[in-house]
Amino acid sequence: MCALMKCNSTFWVLALIGIGGLAIVLAGGSSIADDHDEDKVEIGDKVPDFEMSDTEGNTHKLEDFEDKIVVLSFYSQHCPWIIGHDPHMNALAKEYMEKDIVFLGIDAHAGRSLEAIEEHRKEVGVPYPILKDVDNKYADKMNAKVTPEIYIVDKEGNLVYHGAFDNRTSPRDEGEVNYVKNALDALLDGNDIDEPRVQAWGCGIVRI
Repeated sequence: MCALMKCNSTFWVLALIGIGGLAIVLAGGSSIADDHDEDKVEIGDKVPDFEMSDTEGNTHKLEDFEDKIVVLSFYSQHCPWIIGHDPHMNALAKEYMEKDIVFLGIDAHAGRSLEAIEEHRKEVGVPYPILKDVDNKYADKMNAKVTPEIYIVDKEGNLVYHGAFDNRTSPRDEGEVNYVKNALDALLDGNDIDEPRVQAWGCGIVRI
């Protein structure tokens, strides 16, 4: 039901499971995506296209953003790691959207309604669309395990970064190294990304 966990007893991870309207809260600690037995999309590969609707009913495809750098972030409104990273991700997105970089959130959780996602998006000021990955099909295709888990696509449509937002070790504490910012700066400067693959931390994606 959740990704492989390395537990830290000081934290709670919340996983909301829509089973007959019942919300189940699971204790167990911070969830860290494993190194994946086999990445379905590896660094340097073409990123598969998608067609998903956002919380306002607009349809998005990856091909719509040809010749643009795209940041895809798997998202969950109830995850404490998401809640902790939101202010920092929102600020980064606002700054880099002005540099013509596209940000898209993707909610792949089972039982999560568009209405609830949109209410949360407005409440915390997420400045980019959040798409609904129905039946977690795109999460499966990308082998996404946790939220947040971030994929950066270059202007040629290739995967150039996959992993964590920063190097924080708790949900609320901002990390000293922002991997996403560093990757975007490298791309904008025409340089290679120093750390293209970093293990992601977060809450396990609740699949059907």
